[in-house]
Amino acid sequence: MRTATWAIQQRVRLVAPAGLVGVVLAVVFLTVLGLVGRSVPIWIDSTFAFGGIWFGFGLLSWASSIMLGRTIEGLQARMDLGTGWTETSSRRAMARVAAFGAGMMIGATGIGLIVF
Repeated sequence: MRTATWAIQQRVRLVAPAGLVGVVLAVVFLTVLGLVGRSVPIWIDSTFAFGGIWFGFGLLSWASSIMLGRTIEGLQARMDLGTGWTETSSRRAMARVAAFGAGMMIGATGIGLIVF
């Protein structure tokens, strides 16, 4: 029997790699810009905003997948479209996109705390 701990572990395994990629990408991007001598505060704000765009897009698309998922699957079955799109795969993909954006926001915030 599956437990609540198992379900949490599965969700963490789903989004943690994407979040980590977002953190690493933000840190590398801001480090390179800092070494080049660019204005770091502006780039920290821009990196945070860029991550926020990905986070918002992923969150909105995740919610849309939940609301419209069964309808889209039914439409595909009715029209005999073999695209392979499923509500579950869409929710997982959008959770990863949102985690990537959150990771970029966390990375930019972390660099901002270290620099200032």
